[in-house]
Amino acid sequence: MFAGSPLSIAADSENQDIAFEFLKFTASDFFQEFMWEQHSGVPVVEAASDWASIQELELMEGVLEAAASPWTPRYPWSSSQPRYILQTAVEDALTGGTDAEDALENAQAESEQWLEDR
Repeated sequence: MFAGSPLSIAADSENQDIAFEFLKFTASDFFQEFMWEQHSGVPVVEAASDWASIQELELMEGVLEAAASPWTPRYPWSSSQPRYILQTAVEDALTGGTDAEDALENAQAESEQWLEDR
């Protein structure tokens, strides 16, 4: 369903039939809408685009569109250089090398420069 918290059935599971029923339930519109409305879990079903709770959030259309394809462009903060720029800045602030505001301002400027140079 989602790379961040995958669900699977172990090959040696003693309850594979029950586990499969659970997996089907978690992929249902009912469960997906419950997780969205109660826990802000991004739904992975097509019906989500019709839910009022999704439609009232302007940015969710893009989120669902991106989730519909495994070829979504990578968000630069997730695994590229800006992640390490931010990590270094936060560590510097936490260890007293600089204050938090300066660390974040420097990380922002360095990250923007990195994006421009790509």
